[in-house]
Amino acid sequence: MAQRSLNEMEHNCFMYLHTLRESGAVNMLGSTPYLVRDMGIDETTARGVLALWMKYFNREGEYDDLMIDA
Repeated sequence: MAQRSLNEMEHNCFMYLHTLRESGAVNMLGSTPYLVRDMGIDETTARGVLALWMKYFNREGEYDDLMIDA
């Protein structure tokens, strides 16, 4: 299976989601509207990024060298 790095938008969203999770402001299952509002992406993209973040979640927030399934 091929792998790829996160693109810039995905990386920025991953870092945002990590910060949002650490804040405790929201249950992460409900974070799609936050991505839409704060990251300027549409709802479909936000759902996809959230699903990807959940799959590759890292407690330390280390996503710089993450390789994901393409």
